[in-house]
Amino acid sequence: MESVKRVLDEFWNENPEMHHSKHCIYQGKKLEEVNNLYFLENKINLSENEIIYLVVHGTTFPGLPGWKAGGLAITNLGIHFDTHKDGFFSSILMFPQGPKGFMNFEDLKSIQIGEHDRCYGTSYNGHNLVINGEEYGLIRMAKAIEYDEPLIKYCNQLFTKLVGVCLDSPPDIVKFPGTII
Repeated sequence: MESVKRVLDEFWNENPEMHHSKHCIYQGKKLEEVNNLYFLENKINLSENEIIYLVVHGTTFPGLPGWKAGGLAITNLGIHFDTHKDGFFSSILMFPQGPKGFMNFEDLKSIQIGEHDRCYGTSYNGHNLVINGEEYGLIRMAKAIEYDEPLIKYCNQLFTKLVGVCLDSPPDIVKFPGTII
C-alpha cells in the first residue's frame, strides 16, 4: 500500500527527533539498524512479497536479544505483532507469551498504544497494544528502565494520521484515558 508508506514517510520526516538511536522505532534509513533483530528473525513471519515499513521494538535488558520485549511491524500488507501477557505476576513469571500474529489492512479498524503495564514492581515492562479496541498484550517502548513517552506519543499520532488511509478510527482516549497523544 503506497498510501500507507507515503503517510509513514511524511510523518517520519516531520519528526526528526525520533531518528535518534535512543528511540526504539525503526523507519527510513534507521530500519537498516535492525536487519538481524531477534524480533524480525524469530517472532514474525513475512510473506515473500512483504516489505517492512516500520518496526517498534524495545529491549528488556542490555545484552539480551529482546525475546521478551514484544513489538510491532507495519508492512505493505498490514501489521505483525508479538506481545506478552499483562498481569500482576507477569514479571515474576518471566513475561508469558501473549497473542502474536498478523492483521491485514482490510481487517484493521484502529491501532493504539494503550495503558502502561500492570506488572508487579517499579520497572517498566511495556504498554498494551490495542488493535480494533481489543488489548492484545504488552510491547516494550523503551531501551531503559522507564518508558519512552515521545515514542508512544509519536505512534499514537501516527495512527491518527492513518485514519482514512488504512484505519477507520483514531486512538480512543475515552476508553484508554491514560494514553499519551
